[in-house]
Amino acid sequence: MASIRLTTSSRRWAAPSGSSLMKTPTDYTTTFALVGEFMFVWSHLEQKMTQSIGQLARLEGLAVVAIIGANMGTRDKINTLKSLLLWSGSDDDEWKKAVNRLCSRIADRCGDRNIIAHNTFAPGKKGGIKFWTVSAKGELKLPDLEWDLATVRQKIQQILDLYNEIEPLTEQAMAHAALWRAKLPEVQQARLANHQTRQAQSPPDCDQPSRKE
Repeated sequence: MASIRLTTSSRRWAAPSGSSLMKTPTDYTTTFALVGEFMFVWSHLEQKMTQSIGQLARLEGLAVVAIIGANMGTRDKINTLKSLLLWSGSDDDEWKKAVNRLCSRIADRCGDRNIIAHNTFAPGKKGGIKFWTVSAKGELKLPDLEWDLATVRQKIQQILDLYNEIEPLTEQAMAHAALWRAKLPEVQQARLANHQTRQAQSPPDCDQPSRKE
């Protein structure tokens, strides 16, 4: 299998102004490992969201869940997960706060994911990652951004924490939904009886012709 090498003589792209590509191989290996680890845990977070959506929506079959997940962007997954958790879970304020807090934190981490996925990067000065970002929504800005090693580790841990929080909330919501479904016939019967009572007490519809006795 042919190997791919990037050298100063063979590269075909221009480095950002002020950058240094003359880092040691170890520097690049460390940077690539950090970026790879970040994207690895992020992919598992997205997969966990997809699995939870499938469970909460009571979708059958791994293929069905995979198809749905493949056709949803990250924001779509967050919004769908949030709606299903709120719908399936308790009506109390603490539950709503927990769900909103979880989904808001996942949305916040999307910004970090986009920085890594859409910007040029290289080894940073402190063992972390340096980015050359572009802001072109109006005035063009080219701000430099650098995450030191501690910051990268913190961001990876935040994603892992979110991953571990999704399943307990999903299980709580599913348990609450199961209790509701068990009571559903009783609730439906009560609603039907109430509807029949209201119909019997309501005046006749003037638009309907009277029946002949």
